[in-house]
Amino acid sequence: MSEWAVYIHITDKSKLVQRGIFKVIRHPIYCGLILELKGFSIALSNWISFLVILLANVVSILYRMKTEENARIKNFGYAYLQYMATTKRFIPYII
Repeated sequence: MSEWAVYIHITDKSKLVQRGIFKVIRHPIYCGLILELKGFSIALSNWISFLVILLANVVSILYRMKTEENARIKNFGYAYLQYMATTKRFIPYII
């Protein structure tokens, strides 16, 4: 499943994508969002905005990633657990 929606919705037709960027990271959209927020926070040149904008969003993104992963484990089972074992969440080879 590679599309993003407000609500986590996995159907019987959903497929586990393991090619392209998904071969090395499980959540590329969140990686991009964190980088965008970091850049925006730096552009504001204010450490308070950095804390408020970046940290608040990172907390919600981490919660969303965990919720999505639980839904995918429920739907794809062992295949997703294997995928998790071979990929990082959002920074290739690190996290």
